[in-house]
Amino acid sequence: MASVGDWGELISKAEAERFVGRERELEIFDQQINLAQPRYLIFYITGQGGAGKTTLLNRYREIARGTGFLLAECDELQRDVPAVFGRFARQLAEQDSPLKDFDRRYTTYRQRMHEIENDPEAPQGLAALLGRTLVRSAFIIGDMVPGLRKGLDVLPEESLETQASEWATYLAKKLTNRDEVALLRDPVSILTPLFFEDLNCGSGSCA
Repeated sequence: MASVGDWGELISKAEAERFVGRERELEIFDQQINLAQPRYLIFYITGQGGAGKTTLLNRYREIARGTGFLLAECDELQRDVPAVFGRFARQLAEQDSPLKDFDRRYTTYRQRMHEIENDPEAPQGLAALLGRTLVRSAFIIGDMVPGLRKGLDVLPEESLETQASEWATYLAKKLTNRDEVALLRDPVSILTPLFFEDLNCGSGSCA
């Protein structure tokens, strides 16, 4: 009897065999990822439900995998940038491309966040998760993230800044390591360069 892994392979094979049409899209994608300087850096798929978007995306993934590309994906379960990077890093490690420096800092970040999330004395609310320097930008980001702006509108900007100050004070008391305080106050600006530096090193782009 086929195992769970075998069933997955059988389903993927059957899906590929039933796939018809979209030859032009597949040809363009295949050509572009094999160019040293591709003309298109981003491919996006849009359409009504049931039009075959997921199936086409799976074909793109198979083409990229066969060409030797590293593959990573995320979904709506990753609610912030650090979580997206963390998911990417796990998938890259499974493809023998670990992001060692990023992983160390991200592990520290998640450990400290887990401690804080379970601390009854930690400041509560959305603003408690934003460092002072990110409070005003949250309103700008909120305009681009569905549902987020609505949540921000019910909180006065001054209130957000006050809570952010409480968050910074709490961190200073909670943690003695300045690097960890900086990491938790602004994880994106610290984790992002580490992620891409490790990724570039893994691709042979390090000096």
